[in-house]
Amino acid sequence: MARFAQNLISLTEQKPSILFLSASSAVFDTIPEECFTMYNFHLLKITPKNSINERISNKDLVIIDTYSLGVDFLDKVSEMTAGLKIPILIIDDFNDQIIIGKMFDKGAKGYLNIDEYGDLLKSKIQKLIPKLGMMIL
Repeated sequence: MARFAQNLISLTEQKPSILFLSASSAVFDTIPEECFTMYNFHLLKITPKNSINERISNKDLVIIDTYSLGVDFLDKVSEMTAGLKIPILIIDDFNDQIIIGKMFDKGAKGYLNIDEYGDLLKSKIQKLIPKLGMMIL
């Protein structure tokens, strides 16, 4: 039994680490509970005092709530993650494919509309970090 518990702890420690960047916790608070059992989420409310540089380097995925932060924030994060090969997932309310395409041009690897992201978040994360998604039982 002790070995099983130790293996379970090892799996827990290996959960993918996701940095969620937002100006508000409102969107973060609607993440389905199931996702919290599969991934280690870290919410960082963006304020003038917060630095995100050191918090990005050890993450497996960065989610940006551009609905609250604005699309221009993607440029800043893309510059920081360029050499790290960390995928970026955008959450916003755009339906215009031209605007969404520009987000991909700026470095986003995925997009979810804010109205449906709760239902699709788990599958989108697994697509963006598939090597880690296989570890989740």
